[in-house]
Amino acid sequence: MIRKTIDHQISPIFISLLFALIFTIQSLVYIHQLPSTLDEGNYLYKGYLFITGVIRPFQPYGVWTNKMPLAFLIPGAAQALFGPGLMTGRLFAVFLGLVTLAALWWFVRREAGPWWAAAAVSVIAVNPGVIRMYAQALSEGVVCCLLMLAVAIGVGHGRLLWHLLTAGVIFAAAILARENMLPVFGLYLIYV
Repeated sequence: MIRKTIDHQISPIFISLLFALIFTIQSLVYIHQLPSTLDEGNYLYKGYLFITGVIRPFQPYGVWTNKMPLAFLIPGAAQALFGPGLMTGRLFAVFLGLVTLAALWWFVRREAGPWWAAAAVSVIAVNPGVIRMYAQALSEGVVCCLLMLAVAIGVGHGRLLWHLLTAGVIFAAAILARENMLPVFGLYLIYV
């Protein structure tokens, strides 16, 4: 009886980890194959300048800041820690993708069970379009990670006040990365 319970719990965890490994391997292949885009370079270069204090966001006669500040500051912080460059930004994007997968697994496991969590991770891990998009140093990957973390923390049964407040702060950070996330925050406030 105990062995069946342990096997029932370990099997979906093993499957989830296997698909997370598949996601990681595909992401690492894509970061070397995909050509750099103008947006990717802008996020990385401007973010590095902002983090190192060379310029400030929205300063007079500074660089054109056409996005919200966290879209630049989060990839810039990764470059300040690990060195500037495209590969640093892309490896950071892969890391954010893994954090997103972990948050997805945590949320679905809590709300629907371990087998559904394994299924959710597997759907993301075998989708090359999603992996290609989030293997680049773009603000979409940052926002996806923030949104999934906020949902994992603040949505579901038995959420405490501090869960709701933490999720609200993370949703606000997502808005400061991409302003088109404002309706999502409004939906979260309606949910709360």
